Amino acid sequence: IPVRPDIRKGGSKGRQTVVDTNHLRLDLSKLKNKIVMHYDVEIKPERPKRLFRSAVEAFRQAYFPDRCPVFDGRKNLVASSYLPRLGRDEELSAVVRVVDDERDRPIDFEVKVKLVAEVDLICLKSYMTEETNLDLPQKAIQILDIVMRNAPAKRFTQVGRSFFTPPDQIFPLGNGMHMWLGFYQSVILGWDTYLNVDVAHKGFPAPKNVVDIMDEVVGSRYTPFNPENELSHYQVADLTAFLRGLKIEYKLPNQNISKRIFPVNSAVLSARKQTFMSDGKPITVEEYFRKEKNYTLRYPNLPCLHVGSRNRPNPIYLPVELCKIKEGQVTFRKMDEQQTSAMIKYAATSTVDRRKKIENAIRQANYNNDNGIQEFGISVSSQFEKVNARILDAPRIIYANEQQIRPNGGKWQVQPFLRSTSLSNWVIINYRTRVSTDELWRFADQMIHVGSNLGMVIKKPQDIMSLDRKAQPSKLYGILEHLKNSKAELAVVVIDDKRADYAQVKQFAELQVGVLTQCLKARTLSRYNYSTVQNILLKVNSKLNGVNHNLAPPTRPPCLHKPIMIIGADVTHPSPDQRNIPSVAAVCASHDPDAFQYNIQYRLQPPRMEIIQDLAEIMRNHLIFFYKATGHKPHRLIFYRDGVSEGQFAMVLSEELSQIRNACRGLEELYEPPITFLVVQKRHHTRFFPKRKEDEDGKNKNVPAGTIVDTDITHPRHIDFYLVSHASIQGVSRPTKYRTLWDDSHMSMDELEELTYYLCHLFSRCTRSVSYPAPTYYAHLAAFRARMYYEGQNINLDRLPHEQAQRNIRENIIRDCPMFFV
Repeated sequence: IPVRPDIRKGGSKGRQTVVDTNHLRLDLSKLKNKIVMHYDVEIKPERPKRLFRSAVEAFRQAYFPDRCPVFDGRKNLVASSYLPRLGRDEELSAVVRVVDDERDRPIDFEVKVKLVAEVDLICLKSYMTEETNLDLPQKAIQILDIVMRNAPAKRFTQVGRSFFTPPDQIFPLGNGMHMWLGFYQSVILGWDTYLNVDVAHKGFPAPKNVVDIMDEVVGSRYTPFNPENELSHYQVADLTAFLRGLKIEYKLPNQNISKRIFPVNSAVLSARKQTFMSDGKPITVEEYFRKEKNYTLRYPNLPCLHVGSRNRPNPIYLPVELCKIKEGQVTFRKMDEQQTSAMIKYAATSTVDRRKKIENAIRQANYNNDNGIQEFGISVSSQFEKVNARILDAPRIIYANEQQIRPNGGKWQVQPFLRSTSLSNWVIINYRTRVSTDELWRFADQMIHVGSNLGMVIKKPQDIMSLDRKAQPSKLYGILEHLKNSKAELAVVVIDDKRADYAQVKQFAELQVGVLTQCLKARTLSRYNYSTVQNILLKVNSKLNGVNHNLAPPTRPPCLHKPIMIIGADVTHPSPDQRNIPSVAAVCASHDPDAFQYNIQYRLQPPRMEIIQDLAEIMRNHLIFFYKATGHKPHRLIFYRDGVSEGQFAMVLSEELSQIRNACRGLEELYEPPITFLVVQKRHHTRFFPKRKEDEDGKNKNVPAGTIVDTDITHPRHIDFYLVSHASIQGVSRPTKYRTLWDDSHMSMDELEELTYYLCHLFSRCTRSVSYPAPTYYAHLAAFRARMYYEGQNINLDRLPHEQAQRNIRENIIRDCPMFFV
C-alpha cells in the first residue's frame, strides 16, 4: 500500500487556499471508557418494528433507569460500560407493554438483551497511524454511528443514515411521489474523527386520497384518468404496482371512529363488481357500503383495494375513495426519469443555501444535549472544519493547426478538431417519430455546415428513411442490414424519448448487424441550434476514430511521454426492487499514446457481485488491442476503479490486482509493467465551501475547478485526495475522492493528482472538464450500453455465460470503431 513520503503532508502544486467542509470534529478525549459494550437485542414478536424503540425504552426504564444506553431501532444496543445485570455471560429477558398508536391497543413484547462484544475505540487512532492496514475498524465506527444517530432518530423519520421530516412546502415529483428534505450523517476517519453532515432528499408516497393519486399513477397523455370510468387491466396493474406494501388510512366521512390503517395487497375489481361474503351471502362492495354503512359511493366503477392479511378467510375490500396514503412511508423503489429530474431540480441549491440547511440540521439534531451521547462522554463541534486546499492550474488543450487553449472555469470553446474525420456514406432513419422529412433535411444541412467549421468533411446523406408508428422492429432490422451491405459509415436514427426504442436500435446495430449508429431524440430536433449540432458532432467524430482535442505537449504529464494504458472500470448493480437483473462489469482502456481513444469490454455478473470476475481475460483483450494499435506493450498501467466502498478495498485489491498481473504474464511470462491502482469514490457526502471571495465560482459560489484537498480529512498515512475537477452547472459541486491502493510506479502525489485532473479534460463528448477521469466516465457509458443489450428481455441468472454469448458485440464494431459507445 503506497504511503505518503511525509506523514500528514500532501502535494504542493497549485495555489494555496482554505475551504470549509461539512465535517464536524468529534471530541473523544473525554470518553468515559475506551472500551464500550455492544449488546444484542432480540425482540418478539418481530412486528411491528416501528415500536421496537418504545419497547426497549420501557425495558430501560424498568431495569436501568439511571443509564442511557443507545439502541439502533433494530438489534443493537451500546453502552459506555456494563449495564446492571448484563455483564459477561449474562442475559436479561422481560416482557414489556407498549401502546400501538396505529391500532389503538397495547402490545406485549419480549425483550432479550445479551452482551456480544467489548469494542476498543482506541483502534480508531491506530488505524490512522498504520501504514499497511486497508481494513477500516468497522466495529468501532459502527458503535460511534449508532451513538451519533440517537439524537436525530428520536425526532425524525430514519432512512439508513438519513433523517427526514414532513416538508412545510410540497415538492411534487410526479407519479404519486413527493420529496422530503432531510439530512445525512456518518462518522468518518481522517486525521481525526469527524461527523459528516449533509443535506438529503428522498421521495415519499404523497399522503393523498387514492383517487387523487390515481390521476398521476394511471392517467397518461393518451388515456386521461376519469374516475367515472372503469380502469383497464393495465391501469389496475399499474395501481397495484404503486400501492402494494404501502399503508392506507381508511375512514368514512365525518366518522373518525371508523379510522383504521391497513397494508395494501393489490387493486382488484370495481366496487360495483367486487363481491365478498356477508352473513353467508355474496354482496358487492358498493351494495355493502350503501346498506351497512349508509354511504353511497361516488366512484363505484373504480377498483377496490384488497387490504390486511392475505390469509384472512373473508378478505377486506375497501373503495379507493375512502382510502388515503399514510404519510411518511419509506420505500426503496427506483425513481423514474421524471421523478429523478424533478428531484435534481429541487435539490440544486447554491453553497450558501446548502450550508444554511446543514447548519439548521445540526441545530435540530442538538447532539451535545442528547443523553445517549452524554452517556459516552462524546462532544460534537458545531462548526464546519476548516481545511487547507490548493487550486491546480488547468492543462492547455490542443486542437488542429497546433492551436492551444487554456480552459477558464472548467470550460473552453471548441475549435477545429485535432484529427477530424469525413462522412460520405451515411443515412438518417426516422424511427416511429412525428419529425417531418423536411426537418431532417434541414438538420442534415446543419450537420454539413457545422462539421465544416470543425474540420469535418460531411457529404449529404444518401437517404432519409421513415418508419411510421405502426412499423414493426423487423423493418428497422432490414434497413440496418441493407446499410451494412452497402458499407454505410453511419446511421443517424431519430427516436422518441423511449428507452425501449433506443435499446432496440443498439441491439440490432451492435449485436446483430454490425453498423455504427447515432441516436437522436425527436425532441432534440424540435429545438436544436448550432451548439446542439456541435455536441452531436463531438460524439460522431469520436465514433469515427477522430480525435477532438488533447493535452498540449507542454502540459502533458511525464507519465504520458511513453506509451501507457489508462483503464477505467466499474460494476453497476440493479436497484433493490429489481429482480432477475444481473450486475454489469465494464472496463475501458486507452489504445493510443495520447490516452484519448478507448475501447471497451463488458461482462454480465451475478447480482451484487462486486469483484470483476473475468478481469484477467478482459485485460488480456485490452493489452492485445493496445499492441495492435500502437506496436508497443504498455510501459505501465494506471487503473481507475469505480464503485468500491471502503469496506471492500482489501478484497478488490487482492482479487483484481492479481488478475491484471495474470493477464500481463499470459501475454509474456516476464512482462510485469508497473501498476497504479486507484479507487474512484463519488458516493460520499463531503462538500467544500469557499472561505475567500476570490475562490467563489459561478452563481452558486462553488469552489473552482481544480480544487484539491489531500490533508486533514484524508488518511494521514495512505495516499488519498478529494478533487473538484469540474465547474458545477447546478447546485453544489461534489468532489470526487481518490484512494491509491497500489502503486509500484512510485508516482508522487503531485504527479498522481495532476494526471487525474488532466484526464478529466479528455472526455470526448464535451468541452468541459468533467467530474472524474474520462476512462471512468467511459466505463459508466459502457455499463449503460450493456444494460441496453438486455432491455426488455428475460435474463437467466443461472446461465450468465450463455446470456453473455448471446450479446457479444459484433467484431467489426469493436475493431473498426472502438469508441462506438460514446
